[in-house]
Amino acid sequence: MPVSTENCVVFNPILHEVAAGDLPSAHICNPLPKLLRRVTILMGNVTQSEREISYDHLVLALGSETNYSGIPGIRDHAMGIRSLGDAIMLRAGVIAMLKIASVESDTERRKRMLTFVVMSGGLAGVETVGAINDLAREPAAVWPDRSA
Repeated sequence: MPVSTENCVVFNPILHEVAAGDLPSAHICNPLPKLLRRVTILMGNVTQSEREISYDHLVLALGSETNYSGIPGIRDHAMGIRSLGDAIMLRAGVIAMLKIASVESDTERRKRMLTFVVMSGGLAGVETVGAINDLAREPAAVWPDRSA
């Protein structure tokens, strides 16, 4: 009997492809009821041991937390990409900034609006930079007055 806050399993290594619009979210999201057909799933968080649950096998998959490397302001102002919702929000944020920048007449201000910073030197960061770059350059024909 799994306990989870989500009713699906997301293949996180390719979240950047959802953010870029290269993959529909359904391609990286597998519903738990479909994967675990004869299993009862409890939705929620385990915060303390108040309920006894019987099981044949116990698997603890505790997840992880984002490391902001102690850089001031990152936790408060950055957009993460650890969940399907994060990838969708990142895509929406980039598109919103492209739309706002497309009507900005000041070239320097527009350039700052179209500057995106990704904090990560690992695989996820590199893939996210590429995805944002592709997404930001894709609509050039739609918004020809912007410079990127």
